[in-house]
Amino acid sequence: MSGGKGNDTLSGGAGNDRLKDTQGNNILYGDAGDDELRAGHGDDKLDGDSGNDILISGAGDDRLNGGTGDDLLQGGSGVDRFYLSSDRDIIQDFQDGRDLLGLLTTIDGPPLSFSDLDIVQVGQNLEIRWKLEGLNDVGSQTHVIILEGIQASQITVDDFVQITP
Repeated sequence: MSGGKGNDTLSGGAGNDRLKDTQGNNILYGDAGDDELRAGHGDDKLDGDSGNDILISGAGDDRLNGGTGDDLLQGGSGVDRFYLSSDRDIIQDFQDGRDLLGLLTTIDGPPLSFSDLDIVQVGQNLEIRWKLEGLNDVGSQTHVIILEGIQASQITVDDFVQITP
């Protein structure tokens, strides 16, 4: 599904979807399934929802949320915000000092804070791990975000911002 000129909202619905909109400030929702969302030069919001998704945005100040599942995210140029919200995500182009990692405020528990994170260097990549205990009557679950090509010494509390879904 492709959007046109101007600002669009595209929603994939259930199933595996490909959404593309390269003009305007757009909102792309993958919804359920393994989706591919691609945006261009505007200030876009990409939300993969459930499934193993690919989210790629271009120039502009974008917000990317893989949702649940194992997702691949690229923010492109601009000041991008990547939401820390899923099972295991890989962020391929995090730019330290420019991009931000969003700590989601949860409805069912206390907000996630910088002190809740375990920041670990694994080879050339940085892993950010955190555990959420018993949300929605589910046992604890460990989440992981991988920042490709980033060193642990580069990451500080200034790279994070609190986000309300």
